[in-house]
Amino acid sequence: MKDETFPLGKAIHWFLEDRATDIAESTWLTYKSHLYGFLNWLPEDQRTLGSLSPDAVEDYIRPYKVSQHTAMNKMIALKALARFLAEKKAWYIGSDEARISVLTGTKTPKASKHGMAGYNDSELRAILDAAAAAPNPDLMRAIFAVELHGFRSKETRMLLLKNVIFGRRGEMGHFIITDRDATKTAAGVRIVPMEPIARQPLMDYITGARPEHAGDGEETLFLSDEGEPFTDSGWHSMMQRFKKIAADEGVKGFKQHRLRVSRAKQLHANNVPETAILEMLGWEGPAMLRRYLGRISTAQLKTYPGVLDKVFGKAM
Repeated sequence: MKDETFPLGKAIHWFLEDRATDIAESTWLTYKSHLYGFLNWLPEDQRTLGSLSPDAVEDYIRPYKVSQHTAMNKMIALKALARFLAEKKAWYIGSDEARISVLTGTKTPKASKHGMAGYNDSELRAILDAAAAAPNPDLMRAIFAVELHGFRSKETRMLLLKNVIFGRRGEMGHFIITDRDATKTAAGVRIVPMEPIARQPLMDYITGARPEHAGDGEETLFLSDEGEPFTDSGWHSMMQRFKKIAADEGVKGFKQHRLRVSRAKQLHANNVPETAILEMLGWEGPAMLRRYLGRISTAQLKTYPGVLDKVFGKAM
């Protein structure tokens, strides 16, 4: 099928409807955000399949290349749509005999070798100061007590109360992530040690500020004012409000996911083995670690002690 007047908006809706049950909800929502962002960016008279061109896609992506991660995610979403429509023989330019994808010549930006930006120590303290200044300080401090362990936003929102395990005095507690819907891979189902400093904010919330549970399903740790588990939109709205409070404390453009990056870099800086970091953050392999930490510099590699002398002596 080739219909150059076919509306791009309808094609996006068609793609999202088809993929709704095939991919993780978080991925689906990301695709939705980026694809409709592209649609709204285009002039109204260019929102048909036949009006698209490689130049239009490149012009859309170019401003985001200062943030390679953002540009990469936008291009991944566009290419996912392009592959889907190619299967339907719906999105191409050229003739029937010589079809050319509108994404021809565009390349997906690679993640930065320097890794993603996390928060430094002073920014983390400012975030906690902002939490204390929020209208619901006990809730916000407890949320960050969890997220500072490197959990994804959805994992935090869906964490069950019964899976927050407080150790006895002098013993370290732990969190248990069991909901596969909240993680991106099976590797995301895991047990994570609880830092001692997180114990008090969580206890303050649970014993003094947490509403009585009013939902029908399993009891999540964090509840709305009505005592029900947070919906995705409710959680997002709460964090958007917090973003403004964080800005007043000097943390511009607050993003929850950067707390996950901060955790990875903290663990790495404290010589926690990479295999342990992968386990605690729920990643399947080292590629994700490289994406967050970046490449280790040659200068740093040279600071590690040699081992061959210990094996062979000086006579090798």
